[in-house]
Amino acid sequence: FVAPQAGLRRLQFRRALAVAEKFSYEGAMKGRRTGGWITSDSDANRETQGSMVWLRNRARDLVRNNPYASKALSELVGNQIGTGIMPRANTGDEKLNGVIDEKFAVWAQNCDADGQLDFFGIQWQVARAVAESGECIVRFRQRRPGDGLDVPVQVQVLECDYLDHNKTLSLDTGSVIQGVQFDQ
Repeated sequence: FVAPQAGLRRLQFRRALAVAEKFSYEGAMKGRRTGGWITSDSDANRETQGSMVWLRNRARDLVRNNPYASKALSELVGNQIGTGIMPRANTGDEKLNGVIDEKFAVWAQNCDADGQLDFFGIQWQVARAVAESGECIVRFRQRRPGDGLDVPVQVQVLECDYLDHNKTLSLDTGSVIQGVQFDQ
């Protein structure tokens, strides 16, 4: 009654706050359900530092020994990859696109350095390793032109156990965080 303009501003602010709360995440709300929730503001690398190997080994054990976890992992990878993500050339030149797609189809059958999988099997293997172990290594292997390959490159998928997770340091050209080198 004393200051109607201040009352109007207060009412507008309360309505704007109600709208903002309606569109915010429940995890960001304050209340009795989140009152005892202790959170960290560090990133994933810092959270897993020193315990990455244990987390990975436990996740692998869970997938091997729990049929629900195994099925969940298969469903996740199946929904991500399906029967395989098929790249198509899009250069603007239909003739060149046809040549590239034809070369890719041949390469996709012979792209595995271990000779076990095709390109789509490698996609499945990488997606499964990332979901199960948190990461994997994909290595491109240059081949000699006389090896019988039209495209002299093959792909090798390695488990992330080859990384030294205890190695974290700064370099002139970037840094190494838990065994993975990042360039500047």
